[in-house]
Amino acid sequence: MAFTGIAGGPAITNLVIEVEKKILQRFPEAEFRIRQGLRPDDVNLYVNTNEVDEFAILDTVGELTTNILIDQGVNIHLVPVYRLDRATRWAFGME
Repeated sequence: MAFTGIAGGPAITNLVIEVEKKILQRFPEAEFRIRQGLRPDDVNLYVNTNEVDEFAILDTVGELTTNILIDQGVNIHLVPVYRLDRATRWAFGME
């Protein structure tokens, strides 16, 4: 999983990969799209799954992303989107 265009370099990329791995343990069908946040230490992580309960995804990594924010100062914003909705198609460049 190589990402380009995210400020913060490999350190932030490794944190994002850590979050993705945890999500994939519970949702193996998950696909991801990364977008730079407004600040260099903000990352928007779009999570595309078949899960209709968005909180199930958030609950899976809520503690991890909170610890990353507190310990590393990196804010990873999770944006769970259901595979078939319009936001998903837009986030993944399908529209």
